[in-house]
Amino acid sequence: MKRILFAALAIALASTAVWLLTSSAPPAVAVSPERPDRFPLDVERRYAARWTVAQSSLLPTSEVASGTMELLGHFTLTGRRVDDGSRVVVLRLDEVQRYEALALGKPLPSDGVAGSEAWVMLTAEGGLQSLRFDEGQSIAARYLLQGLAAELFAPTPDAPSLELKEPLAMGELATTVRWVDDAHLTLSRRRERFTQWRLSPQQPALVTIEASAELYFEPSGPLRDLDAREHVDGRDAQGRPQASREASFTVRFVGARDVKGLQLARASHPLQRTPGALMSEVDQRRAHLENRVGPLTFEMVVQALTTFDDPRVWNDRAEFVSRATAYFMLHPEKCGALVPLFGTVRSDQMRAQLLDLLAGAGGPEAQAAMRAMLTSPEATKSVDVFERFYPRLGFVASPTAETIKFVVDGHAAALHAGDVAGRRTRAFTLGNLAAKSTDPVAKALMVDVLLDDAVRAVDRDDLRLAYRALGNTGDVRVVEVVGEALQSKDTLMRADAVVALRRVPGAEAQQKLTEVLGSERELAVQRAALDALRSRPLTPEAMQAVRALTVERRLAPAAARELLTLVSEQQTPSPELVQAVQALLVMPSVAPSARVQARTLLEKLGS
Repeated sequence: MKRILFAALAIALASTAVWLLTSSAPPAVAVSPERPDRFPLDVERRYAARWTVAQSSLLPTSEVASGTMELLGHFTLTGRRVDDGSRVVVLRLDEVQRYEALALGKPLPSDGVAGSEAWVMLTAEGGLQSLRFDEGQSIAARYLLQGLAAELFAPTPDAPSLELKEPLAMGELATTVRWVDDAHLTLSRRRERFTQWRLSPQQPALVTIEASAELYFEPSGPLRDLDAREHVDGRDAQGRPQASREASFTVRFVGARDVKGLQLARASHPLQRTPGALMSEVDQRRAHLENRVGPLTFEMVVQALTTFDDPRVWNDRAEFVSRATAYFMLHPEKCGALVPLFGTVRSDQMRAQLLDLLAGAGGPEAQAAMRAMLTSPEATKSVDVFERFYPRLGFVASPTAETIKFVVDGHAAALHAGDVAGRRTRAFTLGNLAAKSTDPVAKALMVDVLLDDAVRAVDRDDLRLAYRALGNTGDVRVVEVVGEALQSKDTLMRADAVVALRRVPGAEAQQKLTEVLGSERELAVQRAALDALRSRPLTPEAMQAVRALTVERRLAPAAARELLTLVSEQQTPSPELVQAVQALLVMPSVAPSARVQARTLLEKLGS
């Protein structure tokens, strides 16, 4: 439970502070001998602080995980010498008057926050260089201290202003440090276009962080007051909100006292975090899984799987599947214990559910259990059952070498035995595995097997099914293989040839699909081509082809939804696409619901 709470705390508390801490130290600035001492030795300065954070992140389940935190309390800053003669600033959370935090719907305890401290090492110009923590301090305390440190220890330039480009793990942070007058320093930070979002399982295409801070100093140099705010906005490729955070931080000086002669609270702080290495100190993936699992145990999984005849009768099936999948991701050693269960569950529907759980877990142990189940009498008792069970092996996210060999060998055995149904079933599975494999040699082998299937096809049905299997791979060789089939007089053959291109990247595949739209009138082929173009930005030629479909009234009315979906998913709508939707509105035989969708899309494109 603590691991869950610590991970949730990271989500609720992280702010610009933590982002800044991941940067390298700012570039050196010439140190003026007249610079005031901001942290005089053996003087403890006490501050009142208020820190609020509110953020949300979209989870893969389409749920929104929110977190809030409010902290009211006092901290102290004390300049000290340590045993090795180096100088540190002791940052201590002296008192916590109010601490309320919620993350993932759970209240978070203070967990030793009050009284925690860090030793802060500074650069020559006063910026944060690294932090040291005592080993015994809680992770919750460390997150708070890291956040405080990043806001409090801003570099102090000698020039009126300083522009910093700080390289971070997720991009470059542009910071402007500017003196308003001798006692007033402002900071503004902005960063865009990250490829990672540390606080969410999702990966937004664009994250924008805008932060500002104003620091006020005493005439003699030490910090007096601080006001900071931050806004974070993360969006996906279509511009839809995916993550956000609002944070504010205020500090007010309360008083100071001489502490010369007093011993440091702790003899040593051996656990050091340099700015470039300040990462999460918990396994957030594991904590997220533990939160999903909740109270579920292996015994409860077994009971559920052996109680029902049909998984569709469960009112809480979706929750059970989510929890059980997470359980086997956390406890892969338990996957093998499910193999005997495959023969004792009460129906084929429940066996399919069991395979789905293992496919969702996806690890090597889960795949080994699936392979064992798929060779059992229950999985091979009939062609229909085998065709329903076996393709689930292709659902795993990261196929192992053993799984790939299992399917390739099975395909070869079926080919040798003349088992057409068994070969086709394994071919579809190979196509899915080839798309997910990170081993280029294994991927090439699987595509070679499927290309050989296309060459060996004895009739149109066999060839069409070979094309569909190849369509799962995304291999560039597919373009050349299906070229002749795109000109076939058989509508279904042309449609399956287009389906084979749906995952193939590159300009050549898009050109083939564009040519299909330019001449095709059959519904099945138009639908396949429009769907295959969805996952890629359209070239000007493709946009013209989409426009021509509706303007020239060649679009099959039942393909209107596919066209509208394609247009709506383009990041940069063009005049050609707008005209395509406008022409669709006046086409005869278009379903009323499609017209409503077209009007809504036009309003969106117009805005």
